[in-house]
Amino acid sequence: MSKYYLHYNPETGEVLSVSNEKINNNAVGIDAETAGSFMNGSKKFLHHYVDINNKTLNSTSKSETKSTSSLTLINTLSSGNENLNVQWTRNVGWNFNLFYGTSTDLVFYITLKTNLNYLIRKISISQKQISETIPFENELEKDINNIAVLTKTVYPSYGLTIYDNN
Repeated sequence: MSKYYLHYNPETGEVLSVSNEKINNNAVGIDAETAGSFMNGSKKFLHHYVDINNKTLNSTSKSETKSTSSLTLINTLSSGNENLNVQWTRNVGWNFNLFYGTSTDLVFYITLKTNLNYLIRKISISQKQISETIPFENELEKDINNIAVLTKTVYPSYGLTIYDNN
């Protein structure tokens, strides 16, 4: 049996490559059939990630995220297993919960749901701000039914939690 390795980002679990050599410690062993599926394109890196705690390969449902250019539309209600969760709380604001560390700032775009090109607000968050509540700045973002949340695709899974305290 041939041994192959799936190499991943140790901070995010993002799948980076498949090879027959273990390049560093950020790799998990996979069988030849799985490696072949990645190499022939029937399995996409974007739809899989490595659980960095268990060092196991997991798949991400294609319905969890919709790709919009190089952005991800966060439109799936949270299951609690996402890499990053966006919380919207009526009359309060935004919270962002990151379950794996990052070395870069995160940027989110709040747009109209019916027109993703209509930018309502851009939210940039540093690592220090990740646990802080970001208050709403305008009336449009207070209506969760008419807005969309997009971010640069960094993680394999995203979720949305809505707290409607009315």
